Amino acid sequence: MEKVFFKECFLTDIIKYDALAVWDDMKIGASMELVYESIPFNEEKKCLFAYYKKGEQKHPIGCLSKDDSNMIEQLICMGWKDIFLCRISQVDNDATNDQRIKVAIYIQKCSQN
Repeated sequence: MEKVFFKECFLTDIIKYDALAVWDDMKIGASMELVYESIPFNEEKKCLFAYYKKGEQKHPIGCLSKDDSNMIEQLICMGWKDIFLCRISQVDNDATNDQRIKVAIYIQKCSQN
């Protein structure tokens, strides 16, 4: 499938979610799923989460910052979720928590109907 690079960004709030539970399994190039949803315990606030799949279970790893997710959120809300491909581009044990995991986001070519 054809794709073009869109942006690369860090995941925030990884300590609040499941990043540490699957840390040793996350590898550079692994796929992530982007999901725009409510924050746990605050249904009024939404953000763009990155999920990592381990076996049959999906783990929320962290979220994209508001600046990084602004345009992506709008497209996902319009039903264009499938155009995005998200892959881990950095897992750094020595970085600060807000710079430990970086993802690369691509836009995939839409299938013709």
